[in-house]
Amino acid sequence: MSVQFIPADGWKKLEFDKLIEHIQPYCLSAHTKEQLSKMPILTQVSEIKTIFEELAEWNLSIEEREAVQLSAIVPIMEDVYLLQKEGYVLSVESIININEVIQNHRRISAHFTEAKQTKYPVLFNLFQQVNMEKQVYPLVDKVFDEEGEVKPNASPDLAIISKQIKSKQRAIDSEFNKLLTKYRNQGMLSDTSESYRNGRRVLTVPAENKRKIKGIIHDESQTGKTVFIEPDAIIPFNNDLFDLYADRKREIYRIIKQLCNDLRPYGNDFLDSFNLQIHYDVIQSKAAFSKLINGVIPNISDQPVLSFKKAYHPLLLIKNSREDKETVPFELVLHGQNRVLMISGPNAGGKSILMKAVGLIQLMFQAGIPIPVDSDTTMGIFKKICIDIGDQQSIEDDLSTYSSRLKNMKEFTETLDRDSLVLIDEFGSGTDPKIGGAIAEALLKNFILTGCSGVITSHYSNLKLFAYKTKGIVNGAMIFDQKELQATYEMKIGRPGSSFAFEIASKIGLDPKILKYAKSKTGKDNVEVETLLTDLQKEKQELESKVGYLEKKSQDLEKLIKNYEVLHGELEYKRKKLKMEQKAQKLGEKNENNKRVERLIREIKEEKNIEKAKKLSRTLKEEKKGLSTDIDKLKKDVYYAKDIDISQFKKGSFVKLKTGSEIGKILGIKKNKAEVSIGIMRMFVPLTELIPAREPIETNRRKSVTSQFTSNHQDVDDKLDIRGFSMGEAAKILEGFLDKFLLSSNYEVKIIHGVGTGALKKVVWAKAKDYKDFSNIFHPEEEAGGEGVTIIQS
Repeated sequence: MSVQFIPADGWKKLEFDKLIEHIQPYCLSAHTKEQLSKMPILTQVSEIKTIFEELAEWNLSIEEREAVQLSAIVPIMEDVYLLQKEGYVLSVESIININEVIQNHRRISAHFTEAKQTKYPVLFNLFQQVNMEKQVYPLVDKVFDEEGEVKPNASPDLAIISKQIKSKQRAIDSEFNKLLTKYRNQGMLSDTSESYRNGRRVLTVPAENKRKIKGIIHDESQTGKTVFIEPDAIIPFNNDLFDLYADRKREIYRIIKQLCNDLRPYGNDFLDSFNLQIHYDVIQSKAAFSKLINGVIPNISDQPVLSFKKAYHPLLLIKNSREDKETVPFELVLHGQNRVLMISGPNAGGKSILMKAVGLIQLMFQAGIPIPVDSDTTMGIFKKICIDIGDQQSIEDDLSTYSSRLKNMKEFTETLDRDSLVLIDEFGSGTDPKIGGAIAEALLKNFILTGCSGVITSHYSNLKLFAYKTKGIVNGAMIFDQKELQATYEMKIGRPGSSFAFEIASKIGLDPKILKYAKSKTGKDNVEVETLLTDLQKEKQELESKVGYLEKKSQDLEKLIKNYEVLHGELEYKRKKLKMEQKAQKLGEKNENNKRVERLIREIKEEKNIEKAKKLSRTLKEEKKGLSTDIDKLKKDVYYAKDIDISQFKKGSFVKLKTGSEIGKILGIKKNKAEVSIGIMRMFVPLTELIPAREPIETNRRKSVTSQFTSNHQDVDDKLDIRGFSMGEAAKILEGFLDKFLLSSNYEVKIIHGVGTGALKKVVWAKAKDYKDFSNIFHPEEEAGGEGVTIIQS
């Protein structure tokens, strides 16, 4: 079901035909262009959704470089109609046209592999509706070559005839060349010794020698000085060749007739495939055009709605793009009961363009063409579109412009309902302003009662006031730059616009006395309304400027609050970490005293005081356990207490593991896991285990690591990175590091060696096992480094 237009050519008034002209150059076939010119404006949501689903899949196939490959095809309806007549033999051209459709179908069939069927279900479903047997594909190719000529071996009989023709031609050439040499030597031929006449090879003989050569005269020159003779010796050969060509012609006719018989049962399949290919061509031409206007597929509502966001008039957008000019978008979103927009403002301010853009975009949407709007736009369905634009004068019906417009209004009042869209330009104009304004207001009241939607432009103050007071309709103004006295082509909803006629007249230098007189004749009310509108617009611009300033200040304040929260969080994090380190140091001291305590326990045992030894051992274990518990709790507070907004992480961000201090860089993110590079080690870590970090300052790693062991300081770091060192170097560094670790108050250390070949890992484990005082040697979990890291506890 298509949209009902009032008047019937309303789609032309919105220049939908001109839009189609911009799409047609992208079509591969002339028939597709014709189809586009007859494209229906649909009213069924399901049909529109299906068209946009086809377009979405086509665009995806282009992005994935998997689009269906099509070639130009010509209409075959008449060819198939004749083919389906029993015994009819098609021309070679008709067969070639049908074969182009067959081969296109063959390529489409090969395109839809099982994977693509799943990926592009809507496009595949279209293809599946056409049933063409695979045995049809080679039928024409067996008979015709790429130039459209019948192949010499198209049948066994034709192959024999073709060989005989070649043999006979060689015999003719041999005999003719002998005669040519003989008569040329006798000086009996013209300068151009030979030619062809009536399909036969002949000698060119001066007229005075024509009796000296026996044969048939086929022709003579215009002057009569040269005759063209077929020698008697060649005639039997040529007669035989002529007979062979006749046999060949009969055999070719028989082959083509048989080919037509073979193709005949598939006539309807050819038509279905042709229509499928035209359908695909329509889709690809729409998709190609949409790139020109940055067209999108909007949200779709099954109810009438006007909700345009960042919308452009498509034809104006194309024109301005070619001239490298900026096009100003518009926002038109009606809320609540408001369904009609009354636009006012200065002449040449863009009112009519905006109103036409609404209509044209609506037609594009209901025709299944991507539209130049923001992707958040929601489009509804209208079943009737009533349009009153431009000069309606009719000589045939003896109607003036205003009479013709009133005739349209009569039809509108009889037709409009909730599913209607009404578009009227310069409403009420064309007659006495007071009478025209009054009639327009009465009509407008009737329109609102029908529940229709619409966009109407007018300069009449009474219509602006009516829109202000009446539910269901809202004012809109085209913004005018009062300082420069020029249109901005922006539209604001919620208030009427002034015509700024007096201001413009003043700027161009019209005599002030004339303007004063004009204002006095305009009437006090009209002048006050215009003045009020002008003042309102000026005040609104000032308020918007202040609001913009306040919004900027608010954003700055939000940034300061956010920075404060971050700094406060970092401070709390450092405080808890310091406390944790102090607890760890105490635990280390407890471990350091283990030997002394153990000696004490042995002494007590020797004194046979077992209860005292047990009590001391329990006290020691409880103190150690308490410290460990405190450390674990602090670790949770430090590393897991605050929630991190994982949406801030992206490729290239610098981060730290919650359980470490080394800074790494995110190489990529997939399924809430980040691939993080720390030094030369790469690991996959859940985003929830990361915290943001500043970009590190580049230093010479080898120098910094080595310097740890040249220092005279008694403490050591709790981690060591030996990646990039040789096994010998690593062993030497490890020995010094582990010696200092035993003498320090640290509870555990982390050795980063990477995965690689595993050589450095073997060095670490072998060296660690040389120390009997280490209680535990293990790898952490995968997100903390896995087998690329070894943790040693004392």
